[in-house]
Amino acid sequence: MARLYTHLGVTWEYAPRSFDIGGQIYTPDFYLPETDTYVEVKNFWGEYSRIRDTKFRATHPAVRLEVILKVEYLELEQAYAHLIPRWEYKYSVFNAPSVQTVIVI
Repeated sequence: MARLYTHLGVTWEYAPRSFDIGGQIYTPDFYLPETDTYVEVKNFWGEYSRIRDTKFRATHPAVRLEVILKVEYLELEQAYAHLIPRWEYKYSVFNAPSVQTVIVI
């Protein structure tokens, strides 16, 4: 996401603030100061993540938080990975070698 934000000219900070969400500390992945928005990037949206998200929104209702789930990330990857050197997702089709080796046994 950092490479994408930089490519798009979006000012970003990586995990600049942690929030107390009732006996637990939560640190969103990114902060976008131009829109006063925190961003969490989730590969897997499990029960723990849902509970933490609910606690965060209940304890900090005035703080804007956007969640980017894997399906959305993959859509961004499809649109931008070919434009951004060293795209991070290691299983990206855009990180595959341009020449494939086939081994016949």
